[in-house]
Amino acid sequence: MKNNMSTLPLFQRLSAQPGATVTFDYTQLPEDVASEARQIASRVRYRIRTNIMDTGRDLLEMKQKLGHGAFGPWIAAEFRMTDRTAQNFMRAAEVFSSKPEIVSVLPPTTIYALAAKSTPDDIRADVIARFDEGQPLDARVIGMRINEARRAKREEIDSAARTRERAKLSPEKQAKLNKAEAKKQEAQDAERRRLCEEHERTAKDAAMLLTERLGDDLPRIMELIESVGVYRVREALRALNTPDDGVAGVANAPGAYVPKQQAH
Repeated sequence: MKNNMSTLPLFQRLSAQPGATVTFDYTQLPEDVASEARQIASRVRYRIRTNIMDTGRDLLEMKQKLGHGAFGPWIAAEFRMTDRTAQNFMRAAEVFSSKPEIVSVLPPTTIYALAAKSTPDDIRADVIARFDEGQPLDARVIGMRINEARRAKREEIDSAARTRERAKLSPEKQAKLNKAEAKKQEAQDAERRRLCEEHERTAKDAAMLLTERLGDDLPRIMELIESVGVYRVREALRALNTPDDGVAGVANAPGAYVPKQQAH
């Protein structure tokens, strides 16, 4: 097949051959912009997984200078980065510009979720307020709150749509539909109760097993877990049990935030 690379739009002449190294054509940029883009590319590659705020700010800067048509190919060539990933970094940098410290005490996925446009402002404000007050931040709880808010928003939209459609039905059909929905809701509530009870039993079984195996060491281990957060301990355990990865990076693993000084 004839190579049509020369016909690609400007800034999109990326290597399309399987297994080939993807490159970015800096010759199409002004010399000063190309030089700065290369320097920033080097910095971003180094800290792309450890410094969300600086990465987001750099990406915002280069998006403005490169323009929409060049920015996508640039991040794809330099970092193998999708537009969604870049948006995660940039949104975090924008949303937490006045409170950058919070990024270092929560997992990246939690930061991205908090910064997302779909996350209600009141949840973000509450998390920041708790951080300012020195209260513990639990990534799992934050994630549950965000998911619940999104679910509620979807249900609100769906409910409004159903109401509009139901208004078009006869009273008899509306009554029949209401009965069917009530039955469905009852089944869903029962399933939620069953899962909740199952999780409680699992938690009790785990507690009993830990108590039996750890004995007198349990209080000390609980103290250690509470001081750094379950997320960090879990990541450390995974690293220790992954021969290929070793323990590198365990010290920098993100996790739940607990203040250094707590009241006793």
